[in-house]
Amino acid sequence: MTLTPQIIKQVVAGHDDFGHEMRVREVIRSIRDAESMHGGTYLDSITGKPRQFDFRCSLRREECSFQFAVECKNLSVNAPAVICGINRSAEEAFHEIIEARCGFFTEPGVVMDGDYSLTRRIEDSSAYCQGSFTGKSIVRVKPLKDNKGYTIAPDSDVYDAWSQALSSAYDLCKSASGYARKVARRHFFNAVIPVVVVSDDSLWALKYDDDGVARSEPSKTEHCSFLVDRGLAMTGWDADQKFALSHIHFCTLSGFKSWMASVQDDENVWSQWFPPAALAKWKA
Repeated sequence: MTLTPQIIKQVVAGHDDFGHEMRVREVIRSIRDAESMHGGTYLDSITGKPRQFDFRCSLRREECSFQFAVECKNLSVNAPAVICGINRSAEEAFHEIIEARCGFFTEPGVVMDGDYSLTRRIEDSSAYCQGSFTGKSIVRVKPLKDNKGYTIAPDSDVYDAWSQALSSAYDLCKSASGYARKVARRHFFNAVIPVVVVSDDSLWALKYDDDGVARSEPSKTEHCSFLVDRGLAMTGWDADQKFALSHIHFCTLSGFKSWMASVQDDENVWSQWFPPAALAKWKA
């Protein structure tokens, strides 16, 4: 068969990876007051090699900011990602934020002057509630070649997007440590969240009981958090600063749009991620 422009268009459009990415871009561009970047390159902190990201976007309110590292993966509805998980334990119910500081501060036994950052952990009122569903494993369900059934397939496509989102988020964490000077604040608090956006109707969840039995039926979902507890090391005020990305988020395109709308407008979302009482205590 002779390759023609029509065949190229048909094959590329059939996979629609770039089309999915552009639809994600439209969601991000619709977020009021959001700052965003579409595509870019950074150095991987582990390998030292250049890597690309799909999107980065941020939303700010006064002295607090969400930083999203967003990767796109167009999945077929006939080969969806299935997130298997359980109820979140008390040890897993946390998130961490980065407090950037600029100026002269005194702490017990030490005086600090200049730019530095601290890790702050939220547990009791974390956005990742104890007892709610959290992902633990991802599988792909794909049709057999003869179309006479389905099988479990490796999730390398999803894992690549997941890995890129985490790596991009780490890069955002490092830059977040200098935000206080950037925005002319003594204190500035950053929540960094890695996100993978898949196509609509291509994300399912299957809940297991604590005894390892899946008693409920799998169901389509638009938004699901997945435990990673990824430990990072950054330059802090006196040595390597330890920081953990506790979860990564998987969303469909529709789920990403509704989630971003809630982050934009819902005061409860901001108070969960940045508890006012905790912020007041840390600034005291």
